[in-house]
Amino acid sequence: MAATLYSFDGNTFSAQALPRAEADGPATSPSRAEHDQEQMWIDLVDPSDDDLQALALRVELPPSVIQEIKSNKGLRRFVPYEDGAMFLLLHRVFYRFDDDDSDFRPIGFYLSGHHLITFRTKNVSRLFERTVEKVRCSPLAHFEGGGLPVLIIILEGLFADYYPMLEKSSDELDTLESEVFRLSENDLQKKVVRELLKFKKLASAYRKAFISQRALLIELSEAVRTASRSRSTRKKPSDDSTDFSSLIKGLLDDWSALTSEVDSLNAHAGAVFEVYSTSLMIEMARSGSKQNTIMQRLNIMTAIFLPLTFIVGVYGMNIPNMPEFSLNHFYYILLTLMGFLVAAMLFVFKKIKWM
Repeated sequence: MAATLYSFDGNTFSAQALPRAEADGPATSPSRAEHDQEQMWIDLVDPSDDDLQALALRVELPPSVIQEIKSNKGLRRFVPYEDGAMFLLLHRVFYRFDDDDSDFRPIGFYLSGHHLITFRTKNVSRLFERTVEKVRCSPLAHFEGGGLPVLIIILEGLFADYYPMLEKSSDELDTLESEVFRLSENDLQKKVVRELLKFKKLASAYRKAFISQRALLIELSEAVRTASRSRSTRKKPSDDSTDFSSLIKGLLDDWSALTSEVDSLNAHAGAVFEVYSTSLMIEMARSGSKQNTIMQRLNIMTAIFLPLTFIVGVYGMNIPNMPEFSLNHFYYILLTLMGFLVAAMLFVFKKIKWM
């Protein structure tokens, strides 16, 4: 496990590796006064069960949080506690283009007053590195009011991470749409269908995750509003609670924009498929028209040779004493008749536009 402790005492922002708790003694923890005043964010990467138990001793982590992290059930979890703390679990979706499947990698948050604990895998390190840089540049603005502003920054970065992939997918769909009109190649037809199915799966995986994240954001917003009302009954409401509500509303707006992008990608893939289907139908109609033309020509040839075959069959029976044989130049007369039949039939076919 890699664990980093980020803290801010009102003047100085510091980052240090979180030491492991000793197995044969109680873990050291800050005093209650220091615990309440110092802003603290602990970031855990791939924690083991022992790491979670040690952390629970160090920062008084509720046992139910550890169970939630271990179970990792569902695409999202929101668990409020009576003391105002809350646990959130959501997933970052990674689409694997090599086997057309999705990975849902969990990110957990435990928020309690001035303290935030994040539980994540190593695969989402870039998101957290950017968050640390933002907090480091302006710790007072981002740590003021507890760990909630840091949580909101992480969620904003999580949503922003999806846009490059969505833009790339949209560009690939544009390229695929231009290739649809070159359907004469059999391999290209297979590629179009395969690529369209890939984009459909991508949009479906993203939308599945986003729907659960919207429910989580709504629950988070309700919890912040409830906490704000609870504080307002004890003291004059601060501007911070209003800012938090507006920040969460901004997250919901970001979610709506991101969902619209996913819906747009899905609709784009559907439009490309419609173009592909139309092009395929045109290609099939063109192929059928060619076959009809060939069959029509064969039928014309059959119609021309049918009376000629009949004449040849009649006069090829070698029956003696046929009266026609006594006529002078009967052979030339018969050839002329056969030629006239051919010319007449060609004229009729031309007239009715069969040729």
